[in-house]
Amino acid sequence: MQKKNGKNGRKKRSPVLMVLAVLAAGILLLAVLMLFFPYLNPFPSLNPLNADVIALENSDADNITLLNDYMTDRYTTVIYPQGKERISAELDNVRQIPDPEAKLDEIFVWEMKDWVNPNDNLSAVICPNTACTYEFLENDHTRAKASPYYDGILYPQKNPNGTLYADDPYWIAYNRVGECREYSALFAFMAQESGIESHLVRTYSHQWVEVELANGSYYYDPWCADANGYYNATDGNMTFRDKWFNSIGTFEENCRPPDPYPISYTGFPYVWATPKYLAASGWYALGKGLNVTLPG
Repeated sequence: MQKKNGKNGRKKRSPVLMVLAVLAAGILLLAVLMLFFPYLNPFPSLNPLNADVIALENSDADNITLLNDYMTDRYTTVIYPQGKERISAELDNVRQIPDPEAKLDEIFVWEMKDWVNPNDNLSAVICPNTACTYEFLENDHTRAKASPYYDGILYPQKNPNGTLYADDPYWIAYNRVGECREYSALFAFMAQESGIESHLVRTYSHQWVEVELANGSYYYDPWCADANGYYNATDGNMTFRDKWFNSIGTFEENCRPPDPYPISYTGFPYVWATPKYLAASGWYALGKGLNVTLPG
């Protein structure tokens, strides 16, 4: 007779080990999601805004749907045409500038003018519903920011072509309301359209621009200028320009991003950003230690 669960029988798998294996697989999946989709929150219930969505009454859900419909119509008739007009006018100016760095600076000054970052002043914006799917300026209800918390969850705010408003340069150029994502999306688009190769670079909670110049790769981070008080649009002082525009090896030291790693590009080759920035930072640190100047 075959013994069951004995010394000579078939060993039972430990339920503890099985649970740990499942948890490990889940953590690995989460890490992949965070790396390639930084703005996708895998734990919506942990976010108070998304918790509101889960608890919404039918009337509020209707409000969100109607608001999205209103924004789609407004995008087609007002936001896109006026945003395109502003972008076209600025590109006409930028394309007349021969020096690539001067082009980038012109785009930066143009972008920063009349910009509102809700994180700088929460009282400057109001929400039309409990889920806060959009944040409207308190003193100008024609300008708004689309909440990024709904990109991959519920009620995504997209233009008629399927592009999220937070990534749409025409939406951003018209509204001029946002944080690092909006800053960088518009700047990268303008740089690319002016003839300078640019890439969007992101971590889980930050996004900036990387540009390719004749002598190497540089970061250009408008959010860095704003969040760290390096630039004030009212006086246009560029004294601290090398803080928000410099070689990539200096990025972490100058801009102090919320979470510096892992870094990914939004386009191919994606994950190459992490080793690239790590190597550049190490090379820069070595140069400082030896008191010599080394490339970024």
